[in-house]
Amino acid sequence: MSRFPFRKVQFARSVGIASAVAIAVFGNVLAARHFTRWDATSDRRWSLAPATEATLRDLPEPVEVWVLLPPGDPAATSVKEVLTAYRAKAGEKLQVTYIDPDRDGIAYAALRRRFSLDDARREGGLVVADAALVVATKTRHWFIGASELVAIERGAEGVTARPREERAITSALRNVLSGDKATLCFSAGHGEPSIENDGPDGIGFLRDLLIKDNYAVVSLDLPGAPAASRPEKLAACTVFVVPGLRAPFEADEAKVLATWAAEGGRTLLAIPPIPSFEPSSKTGLMPAGLDAVLAPFGIVPDETMVFEGDPERTLPDTGAVGFVAEPLLHPITKGLVGAKPGAFVPEILVHSTRSFRTIGGGPGFVATPLLQSSPASYGAFDLVGAATWSGPPGKKAGDRSGPLVVAYAAEGPGTLQRPARAARMVVLGTASGFAPETFRSDPKGRGFAFLLGGAVSWLAERPVLLDIPDKPPVAAGVRMREEEVATTFRTVVFYLPASVLVLFAAVFFFRRSGDRYLTAEIPEKPAKKSPSKKRASSKERR
Repeated sequence: MSRFPFRKVQFARSVGIASAVAIAVFGNVLAARHFTRWDATSDRRWSLAPATEATLRDLPEPVEVWVLLPPGDPAATSVKEVLTAYRAKAGEKLQVTYIDPDRDGIAYAALRRRFSLDDARREGGLVVADAALVVATKTRHWFIGASELVAIERGAEGVTARPREERAITSALRNVLSGDKATLCFSAGHGEPSIENDGPDGIGFLRDLLIKDNYAVVSLDLPGAPAASRPEKLAACTVFVVPGLRAPFEADEAKVLATWAAEGGRTLLAIPPIPSFEPSSKTGLMPAGLDAVLAPFGIVPDETMVFEGDPERTLPDTGAVGFVAEPLLHPITKGLVGAKPGAFVPEILVHSTRSFRTIGGGPGFVATPLLQSSPASYGAFDLVGAATWSGPPGKKAGDRSGPLVVAYAAEGPGTLQRPARAARMVVLGTASGFAPETFRSDPKGRGFAFLLGGAVSWLAERPVLLDIPDKPPVAAGVRMREEEVATTFRTVVFYLPASVLVLFAAVFFFRRSGDRYLTAEIPEKPAKKSPSKKRASSKERR
């Protein structure tokens, strides 16, 4: 009796183990160098915005990030998750260090001395740093406070927390990597929403967002400035913004603005249809007084109000003046046009908009459509008495037929004085995109915020940053429905222990089967008799 060749089995088992280890090591190396994650959440909660990805891909120099949140802080886990995704995109150019101010006293004290951090405070006997994160290059640094990482909101459904880590961190990266700030001059003196007003009727919230994006934001009252100083004041602006208006520009200030814009200036004009109560008005709309500014770019504003006729695109309870606009291909709308199938694309919601058309502009000036309505829409010219209408007026003879362009982006050539700086303009037929609700709505309806961010960045020749939306709010604290509690109970009490038992039984069975196989005796085959022995046997018989 002989046994199965045990040495061969041992060798095969060793080769198998070595191969498994090699595959595991190789897989981990690939995972470290080519990190990929899939976000299966419906609201793309853990996906980075295109602006963040562009910033991380193009880091001009190494950046260090210190996280000064204790492990027990509710924001610590979320910040770590976000920074893990950041490192996957940036690679070795982004270094992240986690310091617990309460336990890592020496490291925290050294960081305080290096960046002149304010004294920490104590809460419940624990050290709490005033700066939650520090982002720094060799020459510049930026502090991120805990309040910038999350916004606490109180509503009918209780207290919720809205994560804002991505916007805060990406903004800090831009600040430490950027050089001179671009200056955004917001028009005043024509009934525009004010950047100084933090209420629902102002755009102070937009001012704060732009400042965090490393812009300088100022108010410019052209009507109130001496005529001789207006060119000088405009020359200090990187971009001149008209966020809507309720009174027209006067001819003399429009002339100065037109000259500046055509000679390399950058303008963002929101020109909504302005109701007129003058008996002499033929259309029911008041002229904006900006025709001279638009003329070199070949853009003509229609004295119309656009009504959407497609019920699939009309917003409810708006009388057809609120609708979902279609974005058209342009660097400003990148990410909103031509997205991959299944990708999350927010909708651009417009309200109370006029339309535009183009005619021959100045030499070298080109206008490109940005937004348009559907073929079922129309532009109504006769809006006299519109305030008393209970619904859309219906298309009449002479009204413009859809699709209608409600936003343009235009460029002009450089000038002899500024050959390297071509004129740029973005004109919008509505001012509704500047409303606070545009930036605070659910992610699906934040398309206009993306558009404004792209427009400001294109005009200032800066990467887009405003298109980083706030994440959807989550309940503050752990709140579980009954079915979730039941599922968790079954998983912890039954499924996990059962899985362990099944795994143990499988391992035990296979090990016993292998031992029986190795120790099994194999019967020998009978040996053949040699011819010599056969002959000897026959002689013995004789």
